[in-house]
Amino acid sequence: MSDGPSNPSLDTPLLSVVFNLAYKRAFRSDKFMGGAGHSLGLAMIESINASLSKELHDFDGISPFTISGLFQVDSHRHWLRITALRPDIVEVINTMAEKKPFPIINHKKKTYDGWMAEGILSPHDWIGQTSPRKMIHDYWHPTKEITLEFKTGTAIKSVGLHRILPEPFLIFKRLWERWRFIIGAPFPYPIEEELFDRFIHDMVTVTDFQLSAQIISMDDGNISTFKGIVTYCIHNHNGALEKRGRDQYKRLKKEHGNLSSLMNLLAHFSFYCGVGIKTARGMGMVRPIDEEM
Repeated sequence: MSDGPSNPSLDTPLLSVVFNLAYKRAFRSDKFMGGAGHSLGLAMIESINASLSKELHDFDGISPFTISGLFQVDSHRHWLRITALRPDIVEVINTMAEKKPFPIINHKKKTYDGWMAEGILSPHDWIGQTSPRKMIHDYWHPTKEITLEFKTGTAIKSVGLHRILPEPFLIFKRLWERWRFIIGAPFPYPIEEELFDRFIHDMVTVTDFQLSAQIISMDDGNISTFKGIVTYCIHNHNGALEKRGRDQYKRLKKEHGNLSSLMNLLAHFSFYCGVGIKTARGMGMVRPIDEEM
């Protein structure tokens, strides 16, 4: 397969950085701290670009960035992850990562006296850098199985309700939408959205899971979520569908390689874009678990 056509969106940088944050006064917490992570992350961005921080704070839509909650390292340190899917955000995060340890300024009247960004953590399981072109090169190939780890509480909003089961259609259709609206880069082969929808419904099942439910408290109320590990199987055959809709089944079989390749690509894209609601407030932090991992 060629590297694809010349298209700036294919070369949009995608970045994930993990920062080590220190705090003068010791504290430990097992609670979900997505709100604190969101505020601290925007305060760090504000130290480089105040207008961008304000834009991201007020952003309403499919988010071109994510900010994790705080994860305990020891009694005085936490790690915080920020991902960027837009060049200007990537530039600011890279500048922030190159700075020497710096105090975290206050943000939106919230005080962070005593907080210090010590630098980036590397190596780390949740860091990475790529582009849509490179992801297509690396992951556009058929697969029979996809395993996703949902590190933090995840919920999909559909028809006005929060869905807390990782059903294949809810997960992969949202990833399709994120790619289309955030990246906008074409896939190597044209794929009809309706055909992709049918493929997920008729050829993909959950075959294994280790999940737990979690209630997350946000400013606008409590949200029921799930977290854990889910394995999706991409089937080669569906006898009932073949009998019920032979023409549609033939189309699915003909495009099976491309459709499963798309699912593989979107699974790895999830590492940068997250899944579900409030990914800028620590929810929906997800990554694919490959065999070599």
